[in-house]
Amino acid sequence: MSEFLRNLLERTGYLAMLRAENSPEAESRIENLQELVNAAAEAEEHGETLAEFLDHAALVSDTDDFDERARVTLMTLHSAKGLEFSTVFLVGLEEGLFPHKLSLDDVAALEEERRLCYVGMTRAQNRLVLAWARTRRSFAREAYEPTRPSRFLKEVPPQLAEPLSSTMVGSKPRTMWENAVNSVAGAERFLKERGRAPRATPRGTGLKLGAPPRTSGRWKLGSRVRHPKFGLGTVLECEGDGEDTKLTVSFPGYGKIKLVERYALLEKA
Repeated sequence: MSEFLRNLLERTGYLAMLRAENSPEAESRIENLQELVNAAAEAEEHGETLAEFLDHAALVSDTDDFDERARVTLMTLHSAKGLEFSTVFLVGLEEGLFPHKLSLDDVAALEEERRLCYVGMTRAQNRLVLAWARTRRSFAREAYEPTRPSRFLKEVPPQLAEPLSSTMVGSKPRTMWENAVNSVAGAERFLKERGRAPRATPRGTGLKLGAPPRTSGRWKLGSRVRHPKFGLGTVLECEGDGEDTKLTVSFPGYGKIKLVERYALLEKA
């Protein structure tokens, strides 16, 4: 699905037209389109069809059908002006996202983003939760990349904030990661629990079904690795050769993260 959207954007010439325009508005539109491709990739991973994805995308209209009785309402900061809610979750507070990277070198634009953040914060009547992601896959990149907390978070007076720890919000069960370590059977069990069938080896290759695929690199299915940020992890998938090898690694507390060997700084554990 994501590949279909990429081809559509390229063949229509719309992306080329926006790149030629070379303006902040065009850059913003390009990023929106890239995020659409990312959303399609996420939907594909969850088993959605193109028709289902388009149905969901068509429903994202902020406050067009705002229902005050709804338990949860998703909207942009701009459309939240004038509204109030008992509890507000303000997410994506990361440098380059909020404030946006196009505003970082413009004092006036940065101040406008700060005012917009204030608007979002003051929508909360009783409880406000500010959140940022440790890693994010953005702008059509395949791998998740580390982020930096927004400067707006640092501007909140410490006496008004109550940091949330993993013990307060809950964490993913460790057993779901331990099922994938040190054996092919464990990796198959890991995939089965997520509704994904293990890849079968084509006939005539001389390998048994369910055996780890051969790769010319040093990474094998089930290998334990160490990442400078995410810590110890387990290799679930391995594609390609050499420094361009793409790895899918499971890190406790972070989930499955796709990495390119050339940039990943991975070490064997």
